[in-house]
Amino acid sequence: MSARAILVGAGLMGRWHAHAIGKAGGRVVAVVDSDLSAAMALSDLAGGVALTSLADALDRHATVVHVCTPSAAHVDQVSSALEAGAHVVVEKPVTDARRDTRALCDLADARGLSLTPVLQFGWQPWTERVPDLGELTSLRHDICSVGGEGLSEHARTHLAWGIAWHGLGLAQQFLPGGLSGIDWSVSRPAAGEIVALGSGPGPVSLSVSLRGRPPRNELVLVGTRATLRADLFHGFGTVEGSGASRTDKALRPFRQATGALAGAATNLGRRALSGEPAFPGLNALIEAVYRHAAGDGPPPMSTATLLAIADAADALRGEPA
Repeated sequence: MSARAILVGAGLMGRWHAHAIGKAGGRVVAVVDSDLSAAMALSDLAGGVALTSLADALDRHATVVHVCTPSAAHVDQVSSALEAGAHVVVEKPVTDARRDTRALCDLADARGLSLTPVLQFGWQPWTERVPDLGELTSLRHDICSVGGEGLSEHARTHLAWGIAWHGLGLAQQFLPGGLSGIDWSVSRPAAGEIVALGSGPGPVSLSVSLRGRPPRNELVLVGTRATLRADLFHGFGTVEGSGASRTDKALRPFRQATGALAGAATNLGRRALSGEPAFPGLNALIEAVYRHAAGDGPPPMSTATLLAIADAADALRGEPA
């Protein structure tokens, strides 16, 4: 019997979650949105009944609830879903305050349920190459994103902070020791701009810009044997070896360009065959949630890991929680 899913939020991300639910073998039983017409439009595509109340939807005994709403609503919506006995997938940031994230993690642990933030980049195929790099010596993550046009300064600052969760999640996933022991130096040149430098076991650099163009989302992992460069918007990465001869240095830009072209072409074919037209990594993340819900694997993220990311996110805030 397929897992029963509730979608909360019928916007852009709700639509892509619906697509991922289908790929994972789940079945949407309800779509919830304060705008009933939006809920009806998505339910026509994804299935399930359209509702404006999450409480009414929870009567349908969902296995997994997907929360794709603004973060201000997450505490009530996630806690209601956990109280009803459902695993939860929630868009980042999980909450706007670390204490609220702690309370939700405690509730999930008490109920034996998973609470999974949508940090999908660590589920892309290039992650399989990370062991080839040797011991990691540094991590750099840079995002130039759209979405800030027309927003207030406060809203742009909050949006950039939410985007920065992605880089923190990658640092937690790949750095030896994760985010533990990293001291942050943070600058905010303008609303919607964050530059964070972390010192600890290895240097970490995270930057988010809502003004920089063109849009890009790039990760560089430097190891003792090789360096990996990942294009996270498109979901592929290339590895450059450790050659240090004069010839290696001369050929490096050509090898990088050739590797990027080959990687992009291979990745485009893979995504077409796997039915992943956008948000690479999301399908794999959601599939892991549904495997765990079926008792066939661990949760995609432990609450301890989630709290480590939330702790680091506090250091990047532009204002008190």
